[in-house]
Amino acid sequence: MVIVASLMWGTSFLSIKIMLRWLEPIQVLTARWTVAAIFFLILVLIGKLRIDVHKPEFKFLVLNAIIEPCLYSVFETYAVDLTSASTSAIFIATIPCVVLLMQVVFFHRKAKPAVLFGILIAFAGVFVCTYFAPGFSLSGRAAGFVALGLTILTGALYALTSPRAGAGYNSITVTAMMAFVGCLVFHIENIAMGNEVATFTALAAHPEALALTFYLGLGCSALCYFIFNRLMVVMDTAVANNIIANSVTAVGVISGVLLLGDPGGWYTAVGLVLTIAGVLLSSKDS
Repeated sequence: MVIVASLMWGTSFLSIKIMLRWLEPIQVLTARWTVAAIFFLILVLIGKLRIDVHKPEFKFLVLNAIIEPCLYSVFETYAVDLTSASTSAIFIATIPCVVLLMQVVFFHRKAKPAVLFGILIAFAGVFVCTYFAPGFSLSGRAAGFVALGLTILTGALYALTSPRAGAGYNSITVTAMMAFVGCLVFHIENIAMGNEVATFTALAAHPEALALTFYLGLGCSALCYFIFNRLMVVMDTAVANNIIANSVTAVGVISGVLLLGDPGGWYTAVGLVLTIAGVLLSSKDS
């Protein structure tokens, strides 16, 4: 499951970046989560899926869906649009570190010095890959970095709420609620922006974008989130985040540099190594 999720999520940055050639970020999200919602709606109609709204964990199920995809996916898509696929992948690798920091600050979890040192190394990797990149300008890419920061924060919140939702619902139900809520919210935003008709017109005119929509909707949304939600229940939260983050980052950076022509040099390699090493160290004995 880790291998499948890593390959698909790792190439999702690449897929989003390509789709943004023809669509606005909200249009990409609307199309992606509509495909995922239709898939789960079919499961409901044929009697393979049922969501019990009377369980005490239902509030966490809804909260989980609001955080991701409604918040996380918006920040992630705009971040990829404003920066690059490889930079976004390296930034998002620090989510497990932020999860640990939030547990220390808000839940009074004790952290060993090695854990804190690992977090610093991970953030140092992010600094190296961005600061030393050609043409770096803080003012020029401020919006992109803000979007990446919000992506990391909401990703960490999702990692904390997903196990609570998974305590009362299976992984398919958690993922289905994410698809339904995401589809509804993104369609409302898309309509408000006057892009609803233009979205499907663009998809019909560009077969590549349509194919990537199904890849993102069925693979990166329905299947990968099912896998992740499942791992969050059967594995330790920090360990699951650690494995997924490192593998997704490696695939994301490599695919971005090789296939999209993202800037790549010693700073990318050093940033990637530092970030992954920091995440590994911070998660070890944490």
